[in-house]
Amino acid sequence: MDLDSIPPGVDFVSYIDSFLESCHVVLVLIGPAWLTVTGADGRRRLDDEQDRVRLEVAAALRRDIRVVPVLLGNAGMPTVEQLPLELGSLAARNAEFIASGRRLREEIDDFSRLLAETVTS
Repeated sequence: MDLDSIPPGVDFVSYIDSFLESCHVVLVLIGPAWLTVTGADGRRRLDDEQDRVRLEVAAALRRDIRVVPVLLGNAGMPTVEQLPLELGSLAARNAEFIASGRRLREEIDDFSRLLAETVTS
């Protein structure tokens, strides 16, 4: 989701919930540091109940939208134990791997085609 498209002054959580009503698929882009990124307070961002990424993923999982973890580069799939309780079911989702390097564009194109076929069928 593009945060720049959220109008100023709008409640972020309500906006996300409303936006998700029209979604068929939510992609969770997971890089190598996704589990360990910290906020200004030094706490892991995924442990912050107000973190926007956490809120978006949790809302999609609650709504039973197809959530696809997309592992970028050499990122690994998080385990249930590494995730906050409300994100735990993410660990059971089948992930897509997209490596970096020369084949990046080709892998993204292949994934886009696969995703389009899956959503329309």
